[in-house]
Amino acid sequence: SGNSDIYVMDSDGKNPRNLTADSIKDDQSPSWAPDGKTIAFISNRDGGNFKLYLMDSDGTNQRGIANNPSDNWGPTWSPDGKFIVFQSDQYGGRGEICLLELGKGQRKLTDNPASDELPAWSSDSKNIVFVSDRDENYEIYVMDVDGKNQRNLTNSPGWDDLWPRWAP
Repeated sequence: SGNSDIYVMDSDGKNPRNLTADSIKDDQSPSWAPDGKTIAFISNRDGGNFKLYLMDSDGTNQRGIANNPSDNWGPTWSPDGKFIVFQSDQYGGRGEICLLELGKGQRKLTDNPASDELPAWSSDSKNIVFVSDRDENYEIYVMDVDGKNQRNLTNSPGWDDLWPRWAP
């Protein structure tokens, strides 16, 4: 369609199915809930900014969540399925890491003049790793799930420390 859509397919690459087919929106960054029943994603379907959405794993019951006025990126479910961590640009246009507790709302975990991005959960749901340019280059940081105890893990001369992930 010329826009981004979210597909699922069999593990052998057969039977692709478009879950979000529409010619007027971009749907991106799918993240499966640990129970496999729900997918979080971002979309600009309501005009302009990318907001967080949920849908059932078959593409039905698509609904908006965390309806803030700015772009959101990279939703990732906690391993226990209770939270979604994501990057939001609603705080002065720079990225901040936010935590969404389903049914209860969101809160900002980082508050830094730099951009904090690309969050990922530890397998025990106790820590979140993310990338920040607060040291002039993108470096990898980790923090407790409540946003406390933020600490730098890398010190690289370039902009190459991106997309951190935890081993299972």
